[in-house]
This record gives sequence, structure tokens and C-alpha cells, in this order.
Amino acid sequence: MKRILRIAIKGSKGKLSSRLLSIIRSYSSKNSNYKGNLLITTFSPTLIKDNKINYLKELNYYKNLIIKMNQEDHIFYVSSQTVELTNITYYSKSKKDVEKLIMESGKSYTIVRPGMIIDEKENKYLLDTMNRASKSCISINEKVPKTSACTVGDIANLIDQISKDSKIYNNKIINLGLIKLKFYLLQEIVHRKKFRFGIITNFALRILGKINLRSKALSSGSAIADTANYGILSSIDKRFI
Repeated sequence: MKRILRIAIKGSKGKLSSRLLSIIRSYSSKNSNYKGNLLITTFSPTLIKDNKINYLKELNYYKNLIIKMNQEDHIFYVSSQTVELTNITYYSKSKKDVEKLIMESGKSYTIVRPGMIIDEKENKYLLDTMNRASKSCISINEKVPKTSACTVGDIANLIDQISKDSKIYNNKIINLGLIKLKFYLLQEIVHRKKFRFGIITNFALRILGKINLRSKALSSGSAIADTANYGILSSIDKRFI
């Protein structure tokens, strides 16, 4: 009997995984060409609290998950474009090291590196600190844009594409969101304001970085992973084309 696609979202209590679950439930696996189990993995405690304890917790979680995978499993790991930006945070280090674990495991995989993720249903970022920044009248004087943006729906659509033709994306790394945006535009996507004061400079961020790790990551650091195999335009990108 022909096997049908089974999609499992691992660690479905987080914001991203719970939203993906609500979207994917509407998918039909009957017309899928994929035979087996598609494991969607979003577990990321370092995103909530950036420290060594959560870094080790994250690595151990994926080590155990990989050990339990069988030949019919294909892991879809949600990484981040931060690995191409900075080596400062435990968050970026964990993403890079989990990618390496998956790639060296010999298992079937697809790794997606999204930019800033927006929940289009509620029109807000999944990252609370970015939502608070979007409501602020203060912005950053950036000379060089650093990251892109995408929606939860963009990630769900990619999962759907893999379910229809897994060979194209098998053992590949994909950037989701290609157009790099300045911080001001990232703020404007979800919370438009008539005017913002661009008073925070990269110099000020470096000063803040002495007491705040994420501020330091915005202003300094270097890439710790190679660029992706593929790049896909997000629905946010299309607003700026």
C-alpha cells in the first residue's frame, strides 16, 4: 500500500510551531508525492533566553531527535539568517551547530533560514522585542541593511512545496527572504508611523552592547556559516520589488 505524507511538528508549544500547525492542518496529503514523515522542527530556547544553559539544551534536543529518526523521516529545520550575520549570541551559535549536526547526520533534511518572521494573521513579529521596537518612535541610523523578513505563511508554503517534490529541496539550505531591509523598514512593516527619530547609531549600539548582548549582535560580529544553496523571495520581499 502506498504511504501517504505525514507531517509532524516537533515542539508545538512555541509561537511559530503553533501557528504552523494551524495552517498545515488544512493541507491534504493525498496528492503528495512524498512518502514518509516530514518532521518540522522549531525548538529554540536560546531565542527566549540567550545563555549557555539553553544553548546546551537546544543541542541535546536535536541530538536526541536525530538519533530517533528512521529512514522514512525527513527533517525540516527552521534555522535563521543570523548565522550569516553574527557570531556573538548563543542563538546564532546554536543555529549554526544544529545545522552542522543535521548535515553530518546522514539523515534526509531541508534547512530553512528565514529572516525576521511575521505572523501575518495578527500582523506582528514573533519576536516580542521587535514588536516593541516597531511601536517606538525611535529608530536606528543604519548605513547597511542587515536582514530580510518573511511570514509564517511563507514557511508553511515551503513545507507544502517540499511535500509535493521533496527531491528539489533534499539536503539543501534555503534562505527565505532575500531583500535586506534597514531597521526603519522592519519597524514600518507591522507598525507604520508618520515619523521616527533615527537617533540610535551603530556607535550607540556598540556602547549598549557592553550590557546587552542583542545590541552587540546588531552592531558587530561576523558570519559563522556558509551562504545557503537556494534563495526564495518572501511575500514581504514582493512589497519592495
